[in-house]
Amino acid sequence: MMTDPSHRPPRIEGDAGGVPRTTGKGLVVAWTGVEGTGREYAVALSRPFSTVADRTQWSRSVEGIAAAHDSALVLLPEDEFDFSTANALMRDGVTYRLPIGVLPVPGESRAARDLTTRAVEHWRRPDHSAHRLALYCDFRSEPPTRTAWAFGSAGSDEFVERLRTGVEAVVLHSHGNGADFRVGKHVLCHQADSSRPARGRSGERFLPCQGGGPCRLEHRTEFTAFHGVGAVRARLVVVLSCSAFQPADGMLQPRFQFAGGMLSRAGHAAGLVASTRINHQTPRLGVAVARLLDDGAPLGEVAMRINLLSSAPPSYLCVGDPDLSLTAVEPEPS
Repeated sequence: MMTDPSHRPPRIEGDAGGVPRTTGKGLVVAWTGVEGTGREYAVALSRPFSTVADRTQWSRSVEGIAAAHDSALVLLPEDEFDFSTANALMRDGVTYRLPIGVLPVPGESRAARDLTTRAVEHWRRPDHSAHRLALYCDFRSEPPTRTAWAFGSAGSDEFVERLRTGVEAVVLHSHGNGADFRVGKHVLCHQADSSRPARGRSGERFLPCQGGGPCRLEHRTEFTAFHGVGAVRARLVVVLSCSAFQPADGMLQPRFQFAGGMLSRAGHAAGLVASTRINHQTPRLGVAVARLLDDGAPLGEVAMRINLLSSAPPSYLCVGDPDLSLTAVEPEPS
């Protein structure tokens, strides 16, 4: 069970002049097999760089990393990023108060280079969004807080329009399963546009509709529109939903997940924070997370703070660079 904060979080220290660092300064750590990808990213952004052989060596090194660095981005082979590894990284973040981000690297070399290129581009040429912040809660008809950037299920049309026109950071508190998420009368669905993954094959893990079967929601008449990853024009995304990001041994393999689509070339996200398992949160958590982002907190800090608030084992993961934050910290108008 998640314990929600009852006060507005303080402004994050280290934002010189109210503007976050241009390319971050946290350590980039590459595991065996992806050293070239990690080094390329670190050099492009003038970041410190280190390598470890595997999770065992990481576990021996993380205390020293936390003592010497403000954050760490871990790059590792996608097929080695299982639940056990994800849980270990999230625990380390809580234990050592270290914002950690993870970037699973595809095994195919061209896909790995594309991942690095996109990640660097998000730092060098961030999208200029029409809106700065949006919070959506599907569990209340009215907005969970009285601000211009908060929406309840009765405002799902307005929220989806804000997504489509562009918002720099979004917090989505909704039902979901990793491939689709409910947004009032709308559904965010990985199958809903041309970026949908190629049809699932025997031996892979996917929803029936992703293998050519029926949509699990086709009998539900309350949904009026389905939107693919291209509709989520957001640079930073926090998803307070069950199993929103699943490691390689999850119920859905990476290519069938909406989160992966948002981070791909077809999407717009530079990084995200998402749960790796079933969770239960109240609307107050979404409000607190939105305010953290509004105050300039980087994504790694957001994930770490959510995990620190939980009485259960940590389950929120930062996927992407943990130093990513809003491009300005002046509060969004209420």
